[in-house]
Amino acid sequence: MTKKMAEEEKKKLAMTIKTIPQECLAMLSKEAATVMGLINHLNPKLR
Repeated sequence: MTKKMAEEEKKKLAMTIKTIPQECLAMLSKEAATVMGLINHLNPKLR
């Protein structure tokens, strides 16, 4: 991958991240927290 191509990919990624709605990100982090809580609950040894 050339430097120019890498720059283009970075720009595309940045745009994609900007277009993701905030509520969607909030939902994802809430899901992640729920999953982590479940794992901790089921397997305290992981902590």
